[in-house]
Amino acid sequence: MGNDLLPIGSVIKLKKIDQPIVIVGYLVGNGKKVYDYVGFPYPEGIFSMKTQLLFDKDLINEVVHEGYKFKNFKQVEERIEITKKEIENK
Repeated sequence: MGNDLLPIGSVIKLKKIDQPIVIVGYLVGNGKKVYDYVGFPYPEGIFSMKTQLLFDKDLINEVVHEGYKFKNFKQVEERIEITKKEIENK
């Protein structure tokens, strides 16, 4: 995922999707693949689990709003990067 991890609460736009998406989690899988992010349409949010979107960072076209990065966010980034590498090496 690299050093450009977006914090939870970030609102983004994906390529080919006009609806803004709010990021709510990281490294979520669908049984076939593990994706960098999970999000829901913004401003609706979690209206139904059927509206969740799993996507990788390369599909992000625009960052509309970057969520809050608390002082220990760097540690979270490092932990997520380690976890992603462990998943990829399985």
